Amino acid sequence: MLAKLFELKKGNRTHHLLIKGLPLPSEIQATPSSKGTGHGESMLFARKLLSILVSGLGYIYNFEGKKHFDYIDDVFPLFKDRNQQIGSNKCFLEWHVEDGFHDAKADFVALLCLREDPQAETYIFEAKNIDLDKSLEEELQKKQFLIKKDTTFSSASEDVEESQLCSVLNGSLDKEIVFDPPFTTCLTESAQKAYIELQKSINRNKKTVVLEKGDLLIFDNRRVVHARSNYQPKYDGNDRWLLRCLLLESTWKAREYTSESAHIIK
Repeated sequence: MLAKLFELKKGNRTHHLLIKGLPLPSEIQATPSSKGTGHGESMLFARKLLSILVSGLGYIYNFEGKKHFDYIDDVFPLFKDRNQQIGSNKCFLEWHVEDGFHDAKADFVALLCLREDPQAETYIFEAKNIDLDKSLEEELQKKQFLIKKDTTFSSASEDVEESQLCSVLNGSLDKEIVFDPPFTTCLTESAQKAYIELQKSINRNKKTVVLEKGDLLIFDNRRVVHARSNYQPKYDGNDRWLLRCLLLESTWKAREYTSESAHIIK
């Protein structure tokens, strides 16, 4: 397992990794119906396990401006969010990178499945698999896209900029990507056309994963976009439940963003 994590960090072969069958407790408490629910022993064990496994990849952190701040996020369906573009919805969760508008967006994202739902498909796409004409890629490399913060951030958070002008692609061989259609405005017609074609390329070349209990999915948030299919939660305590953590790889980057905008676990 350590060798696979090291290969992921180097990024030579792949920018995502799926580890199956982690030893979670046989009994997991009921999936919460609201944020801020207390954690029993099984949940504390799962959080510790996740923290230990990803510690070699970087520093676990989160943004102070989040509505529900925690170093490790609980991701489960909420009825009030069912039609919003956030992870607690039930409709198709559109392609995105985590916190793409922010300079301190995660280098890696880890998702640990506590309770599965066979209907919920996770989609992964690596930017190196883009199959677009050179002219379209050149449009995507121009700073002509305005990306704004998503609704997981508090509107009152003064430390987080409302939006940022950016390019969607950076680099040629080792491509980096910033993609979040619900929160992005294309500033020119040519940018809009390239953006649409990129989304088609992503859908053509995506990889599908159905997370099961004990599965840990880790991906490079600079080079991978992800999405999730629609599904039908029952809100009865047995719904899908993931733990998610964000990681900054570099000590220097962690130092730079240890401020009002991001908290780092040292």
